[in-house]
Amino acid sequence: MPGKIKRKLLAELVIFTVLFAVVAAFLGYTGFVIGQSDFASAAVFDAGKTKRIIVDPGHGGEDGGATGINGRVEKELNLELSQKLEAFLRLLDFDVIMTRDSDVSLGEDAEKGKRKMTDLVKRLEIAENNPDSVFLSIHMNKFPQEVCKGLQIWYSPNDDGSRRLADIIKNTVQTDLQSGNTRENKKANSSIYLLDRMKNISVLVECGFISNTEECAQLCDSAYQQKLAVCIADAVLDFYNNVG
Repeated sequence: MPGKIKRKLLAELVIFTVLFAVVAAFLGYTGFVIGQSDFASAAVFDAGKTKRIIVDPGHGGEDGGATGINGRVEKELNLELSQKLEAFLRLLDFDVIMTRDSDVSLGEDAEKGKRKMTDLVKRLEIAENNPDSVFLSIHMNKFPQEVCKGLQIWYSPNDDGSRRLADIIKNTVQTDLQSGNTRENKKANSSIYLLDRMKNISVLVECGFISNTEECAQLCDSAYQQKLAVCIADAVLDFYNNVG
């Protein structure tokens, strides 16, 4: 990513810092200060481009997802990180839709045995109702061996923009937060219901392995979540301004 993309005008920095302070006070964020390299350059969009992002905190309600090595449940971490990502994207003037903003399943009203699929179908419907939106699904990874760590991204095979967005997110995170991360992005197949069927530009971000003691501790830390959220928001802005 060109160095100039990682710089913004001083006026924009001041505005973002003030706005973030307000959001931080409201949401109770602590331990992270916006610096010059945390966001990309000022949010400037082509007139015809949509500025809508769907942020999808995976799992929820009775579907807890994976359980971390320290007992934390994936659904909670997905939501915590997604809410921080939502706040940063709004600071960058994106219109953000959250598929959930509390501990709920979108399929909780369905009969037992059909709730998981109903949940996925409703998330897909949100994307279909906003066809020009980018879809970001936030998850945590788990593996039987604790050695595995690092963010990894799956991208939809239905729009080449998905692969390009995944590459930008990976490169941004690798540059700014996880310098040793060599994991490759992967094209989704039918085993990932949403990405396989979605026509939107869409990626699923596995933010790290909660089966790894060190990484689980990081992903449970509010300050680290904020840094990761900044990286993803920065990458989305880069994509919109230079690729998408």
